[in-house]
Amino acid sequence: MAERSCHIAITAPSYAAAETVFRHVALQAGVAFTQQRALEWGEGRMTFVAPDALLAEPDGYDCVFVDEAAAIPAPLLAGLLARFNRLVFASTVHGYEGTGRGFAVKFRQMLDAAMPQWRSVTLSTPIRWAMDDPLEQWVFEALLLNAELPVSVYLASAHVTHQRISSLHLLDNEALLAGVFGLLVNAHYQTSPADLVNLLDDPALQLFVSTVNEQVIACALVMEEGGFSDELIGAIQRGERRPKGHLLAQSLAAHVGIGEAAAQRAGRVLRIAVHPDWQQQGMGSALLTVIQQWATTRWDYLAPVLVICRSCSGFGYAMAITLCG
Repeated sequence: MAERSCHIAITAPSYAAAETVFRHVALQAGVAFTQQRALEWGEGRMTFVAPDALLAEPDGYDCVFVDEAAAIPAPLLAGLLARFNRLVFASTVHGYEGTGRGFAVKFRQMLDAAMPQWRSVTLSTPIRWAMDDPLEQWVFEALLLNAELPVSVYLASAHVTHQRISSLHLLDNEALLAGVFGLLVNAHYQTSPADLVNLLDDPALQLFVSTVNEQVIACALVMEEGGFSDELIGAIQRGERRPKGHLLAQSLAAHVGIGEAAAQRAGRVLRIAVHPDWQQQGMGSALLTVIQQWATTRWDYLAPVLVICRSCSGFGYAMAITLCG
């Protein structure tokens, strides 16, 4: 920017996610930082543009920087790849701000197809602490932030076991806990220590896993909802209450007008993750079937996770609410 005329677009899920970039550029340019969304330095200019707006407005940028790329929907990333020739994507793939290594794997496939000559640069030097800081290592181990994806290769003849796992069993089996959490970290954006706490402490959260030779190849988290009193249901339908963690039950009561659905007991699939080497083999569908069978004598209805993606068409039936009992 300081050396030649250029117009750079900075995009991110929100301006707050890219604010640090503008703060550092303002410091280098000797300009007071006032949370401005456009900065000029020499003959160069840098502007923040939301991802959807970037695709809608005319292309007048020499380069596009995408920060926190894993938090941006894949269709928008694909649109950026198709429209701009000079792009830089940045995202943390491990640690407190980790995106889930699954994103890195899937996005690499997208890059290989759209831009075969792309290059990768990995930053490994810590910014907030010293290299090999013992406290950092302890925190990573205590909160499973270093949980890795279990090693498992698909074998058609393998015996797969599907079962519900209690939190007490998880506490007694550190390898199983690390395998489950590693799979969740790999599959879902911003899996955090709070998810680990909920997994071990929330009595309403049920965990189901699929294993092969004690290696986790799939897991699902199901939240128990509902069981509201008539008084609470009335408050929900009047818009006065919104009980936390009961998205399905209160949505049916408030938006569809089915108060009875909030009085009944229900299960909602929060997350489902399948090991990359076992995907497209029916593992997710098999695990959902086990969950449905388990729920039959415990809940009135079950709402599996809503899946909308080209590679997940096998989950199409999961969009419906299943009645139990």
